[in-house]
Amino acid sequence: MRSFSFLLVALGSACFAGATCGDASGHCARNLSSLDDTSLLQMRPKHVLEVENASSEWVWPGAMRYYLPPCAADAHVACPGSGTLCSGDQCCPRFNGSGTFPCPSASEDFDGCESSSKVVDCLTSNPICRVGDHAQCPGSGMWCASGQCCPGIDGGPSFPCPSAPPGFSGCASPDKVSSCHMLLEADLCTSPSSLMPHQHGWKVIGLGTRRRRGQDYFMPVYSSHTLDEKVLDVQQVAIYIHGLGADADHYYCDAQTLAETLAFDGSTLTIAPWFGDEASVGEATGGTAAGWDSALDPSWLPLWWTGSSWLSGGDSSSGISSFTVLDSLVSHLVNLGYSADRIGIAGFSAGCQFSSRWSVWSKKAVIPRVIVSDCGSYVYLNETRPAPSCSVEENTGVDHSCSSFEVPSPPPDGYNDYKYGLTLEGTKYASWSYFQDFAGNADMVNEQVEAFKGVDIRFMFGSGDWCNCGVDVKALECFFPACHGGTQCCDTYPDSNTSQVLDVHDQAMVQGSNRLQRGLNYVSFLKASNYLPTVQSAIFDGGHNDTAFFEDPTFVQWMFLASRAESYYAVWR
Repeated sequence: MRSFSFLLVALGSACFAGATCGDASGHCARNLSSLDDTSLLQMRPKHVLEVENASSEWVWPGAMRYYLPPCAADAHVACPGSGTLCSGDQCCPRFNGSGTFPCPSASEDFDGCESSSKVVDCLTSNPICRVGDHAQCPGSGMWCASGQCCPGIDGGPSFPCPSAPPGFSGCASPDKVSSCHMLLEADLCTSPSSLMPHQHGWKVIGLGTRRRRGQDYFMPVYSSHTLDEKVLDVQQVAIYIHGLGADADHYYCDAQTLAETLAFDGSTLTIAPWFGDEASVGEATGGTAAGWDSALDPSWLPLWWTGSSWLSGGDSSSGISSFTVLDSLVSHLVNLGYSADRIGIAGFSAGCQFSSRWSVWSKKAVIPRVIVSDCGSYVYLNETRPAPSCSVEENTGVDHSCSSFEVPSPPPDGYNDYKYGLTLEGTKYASWSYFQDFAGNADMVNEQVEAFKGVDIRFMFGSGDWCNCGVDVKALECFFPACHGGTQCCDTYPDSNTSQVLDVHDQAMVQGSNRLQRGLNYVSFLKASNYLPTVQSAIFDGGHNDTAFFEDPTFVQWMFLASRAESYYAVWR
């Protein structure tokens, strides 16, 4: 199992020579004449650092949150904001207009400060932080935030804050000294060759419109165990659907690292299917199953897709639909002996669109639990959409909901065509193999809608995933310092540094103006229209960030058995 390097900063005494601590004001009573220059320097508050390269006031949108690694009662730790050292039942100084508040290592019943609520409680904290948290710099102990740099150690170059997003390169050195994120680059992901033992596949059963007579095909996947027999110790199957970049390898690395961190790797079968294109799949497989996994039949050919058609159920090189592939994978796992109620499917961004659309159209009698996050658009099940008041072009926040749904006036052309709605007639999708039986068959489509009411699909949304580079982006503060130096709008940050990926067609805009709003509108729709009146949803802290999605305790409890997850993963306070 990978050994994770969490942020641990050695801190000195809470009070210095000639000082006493612990009054309600949160300050030490200092006899300055008794202190030498070194002690005076140590007493100086350690404030949050400024960004070196641009937008020095920038922090992650939303509530300011401070992170400390787990500590023991009465441990010497730094106060959030000021950096003043404290220990146990003492008070931290006021900052940001707040009253004094208990030291992070104070006892639970300590009530001697102006505020009885801790800003951060290291007695119960998780051993991980998230992108955007204020964390402490190794060496100096100074507070920093995502997208900021720590001062160099012993005269060395500055380096990224432990909570900086992956790929942040705004410091003199691009390498973190330590990271407090859970999902680091796993050892198995250090090179393409290191992933080869995790390359597996299975024979996909399904008719294709371009299938060669007598030719069999396989689907390339990354998986923690072979797919040719049931692994006796495995209790849970976790399937992760990659995003638009078709980076199944990175999704698999994050997913398997998560399982290892939670000590679930021995009891979890982690799978990441790869819906790649001809060039990348051909290069990786050599065009045959044997080039991908020597245990597979060498006569099998790999499946690949053109463009992004896979995320809507498009046909592969053989004419086999991507939806047929997922149907086939679920059937294959069940046939091996895995229980369908112990299979979970997770999709983020483009993977969210794929998984949510599949959950509507799947021809499987039993669909496993589906957990999706931050789709660009959704399949609406009737002709109504959120009222204009529910889709204003601004960040309406995590508490947004919609209670009014109506047919748009005037309706955008094709707003109810698949992939935004259920209409197939007159669209390219009607000719795709998976939808040919549905096209022109209203009764069959209605049966799918009724079946969807029994699907266990759950939604999660990033609290900061409200950027839309096609609208008034300056008002939405979507110029992130770590994204092109803050000079361009990024609506996929921190997952990537790509601008204007979000669908801004009229058919999508009537669903909402950004991913967070669209997701909350869709959940409201499912409840208000009584399709899924008790559908579950949750918010995770972060922007368009698959790592923050996977790290979130709600995701862990939904994907894995909750009772098992809670044993290893305390819920964020």
